[in-house]
Formats: sequence, C-alpha cells, structure tokens
Amino acid sequence: MTAAELVELLGGTVVTGPKMDSVVTGCYVSDLLSDVLSSSEKGQFWVTQHTHPNVVAVAAVKGLSAVLVVGGKTVAEDTVVRAGSEDVNIITSGLSAFEAAGRIYTLLEKEGVG
Repeated sequence: MTAAELVELLGGTVVTGPKMDSVVTGCYVSDLLSDVLSSSEKGQFWVTQHTHPNVVAVAAVKGLSAVLVVGGKTVAEDTVVRAGSEDVNIITSGLSAFEAAGRIYTLLEKEGVG
C-alpha cells in the first residue's frame, strides 16, 4: 500500500506530498523524537501530534513514508516549507493517535503488511 492509498482510506489531508507513491511498510506511533530516531524503520507511517520542523528532519533521516499529524492540529508554516524542501510527506487528520493507529493497523493487516 502506498502513502497516497493509506491517506485516502484514512480520510486525511495532504499538507505536503512530494512522495505519496512511497510504500508503507508499517506504522510507528510516538511523540518522542528520540524514540522515533532510535526505533522507527524506513518506510513506516509516523503518527504524532508534533507540528514543528524537527519532525521533518527525523522523517527525512529515517526515510519514513509519511508523517501523520493527528488531533486536528495545524502544521506550522515553517514545517510545511521544510517538508517541501526535504521531500517529506505530511498529512493531517482529526483522528486521535489511538484511532489513527488502530485504523492503520487494520488496513495494513488486510494488505499483509506489518
């Protein structure tokens, strides 16, 4: 499943999407940047409430398929600009992290991913 397909099924909104054809290999849920840096894996869909530019750096370094900002939060403009320059997909959703993770798990499990 691609990031674009997953976003469509979740009903998310693409804020920046230069690589929406990225293949999603799993999901990682965390608001601790150090945790994501140490434990996430390339291709995972990252669920967080963070909206500041540091999420872009973490996503780029780890090669994550996308950052899903949950809770209906608005992504800061400097984050959007940085994501565009670093080719990082950022999506927003009104879902809670719990609900988003559950839906992502169900969708990926149907695809045999994760």
